[in-house]
Amino acid sequence: MLFFNNNRKDTAVYAPMSGQFISLAQVDDPVFSSGSLGHGFAIRSNSGDVRTPIAGMVSSIFPTNQALIIRTPDERDVLIHFGVGQEHLKRERFSLDVRIGEKVDFGDRLELIDTSRLDQEKGIPTIVVVSTDFKFHPDLGYGIQVDPKMMVGTFTAVK
Repeated sequence: MLFFNNNRKDTAVYAPMSGQFISLAQVDDPVFSSGSLGHGFAIRSNSGDVRTPIAGMVSSIFPTNQALIIRTPDERDVLIHFGVGQEHLKRERFSLDVRIGEKVDFGDRLELIDTSRLDQEKGIPTIVVVSTDFKFHPDLGYGIQVDPKMMVGTFTAVK
């Protein structure tokens, strides 16, 4: 006999930008690659146009403009970190298009990064999408090229 969890809620997640879809284990930052901040994925890209991977409301913006949190309609938080390895740069290189309290939908512009002013010695910028409230289930194989119109997987609530 099979039992199904009817309370399970999957939330579609889209690529936040064009680039290479990678697992958190491939991120060159132990805080993310160890999974200590939760489940998710990353995109390696030289594109500076960052889009919303999930619908919700902007609940927090970090002082450096390099990270923000989107709270989903079911009160779960998703962290989006722009430019892993670029934390030493000034906030002027990261131009947010959203404010705290603003509702966002899939594909809305979150940020425009001036990629010409990024530290090229640090390698290709990596955008991380991670959550402690969800488990990430990829729908695509890691290593492929994606764009913001592509659904890359689903988040399933863990609490």
